Amino acid sequence: LQPQEVQRLALPVREQTVLHPYHDLQDIGRYRLSDPSLVLIYSTPKTIPDIDEYPSIRSHLARFRPIMEERRETKKGSNSWWHLHWPRDEELWKSHKILSVQMGTRPTFVPTPHGKSVYVSFSVNVFVPFEATKEDLNYITGVLNSKLLWEWYKHHAKRRGAGLEINGHVLAATPIHRIDFSKAAEKKRYDEIVAKVEAMLEAQKELTKAKTDKDKTYYEKRFAALDTQIDRLVYDLYGLTEKDIQIV
Repeated sequence: LQPQEVQRLALPVREQTVLHPYHDLQDIGRYRLSDPSLVLIYSTPKTIPDIDEYPSIRSHLARFRPIMEERRETKKGSNSWWHLHWPRDEELWKSHKILSVQMGTRPTFVPTPHGKSVYVSFSVNVFVPFEATKEDLNYITGVLNSKLLWEWYKHHAKRRGAGLEINGHVLAATPIHRIDFSKAAEKKRYDEIVAKVEAMLEAQKELTKAKTDKDKTYYEKRFAALDTQIDRLVYDLYGLTEKDIQIV
């Protein structure tokens, strides 16, 4: 729903509990997670077992009922007509994670803020680190967004027109360099990547808010400089130099 649509619905407080900010594709970019532009009715067997207890939402959804009843999962009895077709585990949205846009001319990754629930569409891959993972998500994001991994994806991801399709299988095979924290030099590069990715995220926020050409130019140059610095650190971790890689 658009925010103005939510206002027109004038839902009672109880029914508002199943509404969540929803990030459309336009809200997600490389090192960028803008404010959510949409609102999601998170209707699942767990959140809304009985639609009659949510009369305002039922009234809103009623117009779509003929279409929703024709869905495969509804016909199978796996869910009811008012439920999302394939809802993902809600804990996934509440977790600290990395988002990956599935299609694009360049791989696009961004970490979500700590302690913030983020809901996205099926056009976005969502992955959460194992509890045993020691690396910060900023580090993993920096590696995934690097020129080095871009080249790797060009050889391993499917091409769709002018873009790359980065699906779950490709992500699972991605060669992420795991840090040996006992090695001081490696730990130093790791710390630099984590810090520079944090600076990248802040630069993107400021660029989004910039109102003057001067400010936009400043943050664009800062972003580009940090991007180059992260690339060099990633090359170093993998034992390569920029000359070893041909980006076209």
